Amino acid sequence: MRLKIPLMSLLLLLAPAAAQVATTQPVIAVLTSRQLLQYTAAFKSFKNTLASQGISPNYVFFDLNGGKEEHVRLIENIRLLNPQLIFSIGTLATAALRDHITTTPVVFSMVLNPVESSLVKSMDSSGNNITGAALDISVSDQFRTLRTILPGIKKVGVIYNPEETIATIAEATRSARELGMELIAVPINRESDLPRALEEIKAYKVDCLWAVSDSMVFSSFKSIQFFILFALQNRLPFVGLSSSFVKFGALMAFFDDSENNGARAGKIAQQILAGAKPSLIPIAAPKKISLSINTRVAAQIGIIIPSDIIAAAKEVYK
Repeated sequence: MRLKIPLMSLLLLLAPAAAQVATTQPVIAVLTSRQLLQYTAAFKSFKNTLASQGISPNYVFFDLNGGKEEHVRLIENIRLLNPQLIFSIGTLATAALRDHITTTPVVFSMVLNPVESSLVKSMDSSGNNITGAALDISVSDQFRTLRTILPGIKKVGVIYNPEETIATIAEATRSARELGMELIAVPINRESDLPRALEEIKAYKVDCLWAVSDSMVFSSFKSIQFFILFALQNRLPFVGLSSSFVKFGALMAFFDDSENNGARAGKIAQQILAGAKPSLIPIAAPKKISLSINTRVAAQIGIIIPSDIIAAAKEVYK
């Protein structure tokens, strides 16, 4: 069996080698989607949460490295390991386990839209052997925070694929209306519709561009760049999906901190190791909103962000 260990030497310090696995301790297989610092932070928090309860499993690491070629081999290695629990980090890793592991409990972390990604049936009950901590911040919380930062906003524009995110758009429409705003939602059926949809958004004279997690709309880094360039050229505040959007030129993003996400997943793992069934454990949503903001972009598009909001932001790009 050839094990892949992701990312940083930090993980080498955190996990014993497979040859040293003790039979008296539970074994947790850790499958990561790719090598990201946020994933390392989520795992460390997951591990610390279990350790704080006196649970010190033996961790064995596997890494998909962002690709699909080795899914079958890695999943088979995990199956042969026969772990008590699998901790998956990222959507790609969780989806690979959903397709091949149906009995061993799986706890995920760093996943957006687990329901719309067909990983679980609902946020209340997965209906399978998977549960975990989602990154999704409720639309109402996002819009309330947005109104606090930019109180003059009336029209919020969004582009979406009806086959993937229609439920999110319906929720956003209701939330916007309750806050005295209007959601201008423009659907697309293929990626090539994006330029047309953005021009339609522009024609509605929206005050803000809001991103929804949609694999067709944001299918690649190129599409993210397209959104950012459009927003900058039209001096529109763009609310991205994560801090990486903000780093590359979106005005802001609301996100779930990696450490908080990993800690919530750790609490769920604790319940499962104590005998709880994954299907009976609700998906853990974020309890706190972290803000990432780009003050250089704010100045470029003529937006003044209050100093207290900047001071409270988790990440500030200048």
